[in-house]
Amino acid sequence: MKNKQRSLSLVFFVYLILFPSNTLPQIFQLVHPDETHTQLILNEENVKWLSSLPEKISIIGIVGAFHSGKSNLQNKLFFDSEGYTSQQKFSLGHTVEPKTQGIWARRVNTNSINNEEHALIVLDTEGFYASDVEEAYDAKIFAVTTLISSYLIYNSIRIIEQTSIDYLELLVRRAQLFALHTEFSNQSIDSQSEFDKLFTFPPLMWVVENFFQDLGGKTATQWLTQLLQETHRRDDGETKLSLMSLFPSIKCETLSIPTAEKNKLQNLENVQNSELNPDYVRELELLRSEILSSVKPKMKGPTYLSGSEIATLLRILVKAANENGLLPMPSVWKTFVVLQESSSASDCLSIYNENMDALLKEKLPKSVEKFTAHHEAVKLNVKSTYRKLLLGLTDVYETGVEKLDASLEKSYKSFLVSLLQKIENHCNQIYESISHEYLQKTKEVSLPSPSKTLTEFHHSLENKAVNEYRTILAEYQNTSPFTTSKNLLTQKLESVFSRQLVENNGKIEETLTKILSDAKKKFTDSVSSLSNTPLSLTEEKEAISKASETSNAFFSDKSQFASQENTYPLYQNQQKTNLITLAEKLKDSNYKLIDELCKKELHELTASFTREINNIPLPLELEDLNRAISESANLFKDTFHNALKKFDNHPAYLKTKANIEKLISDQIVIKDKENTAQVLVICQKAVIQTEQRLSRIVNDYHFRYFFVSQARAIAEEEFGKVVSSPKLRQKAISHYIENDLYKFTNQIPDTRSYIIAVLLLIISTAFISGFCLCKKKKP
Repeated sequence: MKNKQRSLSLVFFVYLILFPSNTLPQIFQLVHPDETHTQLILNEENVKWLSSLPEKISIIGIVGAFHSGKSNLQNKLFFDSEGYTSQQKFSLGHTVEPKTQGIWARRVNTNSINNEEHALIVLDTEGFYASDVEEAYDAKIFAVTTLISSYLIYNSIRIIEQTSIDYLELLVRRAQLFALHTEFSNQSIDSQSEFDKLFTFPPLMWVVENFFQDLGGKTATQWLTQLLQETHRRDDGETKLSLMSLFPSIKCETLSIPTAEKNKLQNLENVQNSELNPDYVRELELLRSEILSSVKPKMKGPTYLSGSEIATLLRILVKAANENGLLPMPSVWKTFVVLQESSSASDCLSIYNENMDALLKEKLPKSVEKFTAHHEAVKLNVKSTYRKLLLGLTDVYETGVEKLDASLEKSYKSFLVSLLQKIENHCNQIYESISHEYLQKTKEVSLPSPSKTLTEFHHSLENKAVNEYRTILAEYQNTSPFTTSKNLLTQKLESVFSRQLVENNGKIEETLTKILSDAKKKFTDSVSSLSNTPLSLTEEKEAISKASETSNAFFSDKSQFASQENTYPLYQNQQKTNLITLAEKLKDSNYKLIDELCKKELHELTASFTREINNIPLPLELEDLNRAISESANLFKDTFHNALKKFDNHPAYLKTKANIEKLISDQIVIKDKENTAQVLVICQKAVIQTEQRLSRIVNDYHFRYFFVSQARAIAEEEFGKVVSSPKLRQKAISHYIENDLYKFTNQIPDTRSYIIAVLLLIISTAFISGFCLCKKKKP
């Protein structure tokens, strides 16, 4: 045996020469159990390898139940992506028997963690709860691994059970006492080594594999923290244990099921990450990053432990563990009672949850009253079952039934929330169905319709819809979802009704506008046959009356449906305005026709009248001339009147008649001037004689007035020799004086100019005299 040990030492020495500490070593066992599987034995040759490592050594240990996936987790975290062969990884068990025994180690191929140069050692440990291993042995493995590690992983499967927390707390508490005991026992080993600072717990990472539950919006760490913060009692109910106060930090991460294929699960060491569940691979990478960013080298106080010091610490821990440094576990009976109570409570809670869940999964939700009644019945049955399961354990039952009551009430509240959600969904479904059905009915309404009729129809639909909703969901009428959905139904219907009323108003206005247009056309069509026929005022009035009556009858008939609308009077007024406009248009058109007719007749008669006037021989006595013109004018007017007698009271006729009177008057004036001109022609010799006489005396006059008077007397004498008629003679003389006498009067100063000049001189003289007199009177 000694020769064999020498050989192993020689091999290990050669190994250290060939493979320095900075190269990747193979997997090796640091601690293994003895034949009875109760004591821990160090593999000194492998422990010596630890002594060869420099300072700054990080150690990541993993603990947990056997077959919980510890070895596989360490492989996936640190050895899958670095090109390791299966011989360079921790071995996995493929049977129901535990595989890993003792404590194994492997160095990770990395020199830098968190930008710090140091070595990283990963430990794989024997799992708890093996059938042929005592609990005390599990406690030793846990204590040594925890106190030698600078980062600890606790691995579990699927869920964090209360029993797992309780068991871990017992292990941790025992490890804590073990650490204190070991510290006190080894104070004399090296007073300068500060071993009192070595026996501390590292940060803890709780990993839950094969996890598929819903965390309800919490992170895994928040979930674990909530579980750990609850109070757990042991035996007498007075001692409170809490992992939170023992570890410097506690975190939790979950990993999904790696794969659903059985053959791959049995050979995970040979399955590539690309073949695994993508969620699992992603979560694994996040876990690896979290661990590597948190792990720190093992320290004593402010300094890093060397490999030699870690080897010494491992020897101390194993030695202390084998010398009964760990406190004994509670009795099997107490453990059984605790487990029995926990199992009974868990089973009863499961029965309750299954029963309530089955009720909740029924197609239609129960009313809150029926659901609560069912809860009370199931609760009574569950508590009866709980009593039967703990028959004979009166103290345990009395303590546990209060917790069970609290758990049942907590579950009931959770189920009640789910029930109300289901009621809400059901109410929403009925609300959507009814609202769709009744909104479809609104589309069947023909628009436009009278607003009052449409509003009554809407109210009827709303009442029917709400009544139908209440009838279908009568058993939920005391719940808030019922009221909320009913209000939503009412709001939705009212919103659609409101939009339809707006649409209907628009249709009414559009229809009434078209009716107005058609009513105008009715008027126009009624008088279209008269468009080129001049009408008398009576005929015009009758045509307008008949057309207006037709248009109004059409408007009243077609717009009757809207007669109760608030806007209807506006359209009535517009109809009246349209008729007035159309009547005026007809009057204007008729006026133009009659005016054109009058102008045509006037043109023809004017030509005839002018010819007759021009044929009157001149000169004539004024009475004879006036008589001849009057006869022609009367014939002119009578002919015009007889031709247009039908329109004799029409404005266009009256206007033309007035024009005729003016025309006749103008012709009389013209003819009178022509008659006078003819007299002057006859009196030409008399004019010459008169001008000869005036030229001889013009220079004798200084005032025009006296000269004109003398001229008139001379003209009377000369003209009297030719014209016997006094009236013709006077007209001729007046015409001569007004038009021809200027050649003489221009030679005589204007009397008015002399008078004005004299008056201005008198006024100026008076003003100057008065001004001078005023100045003399001043003192």
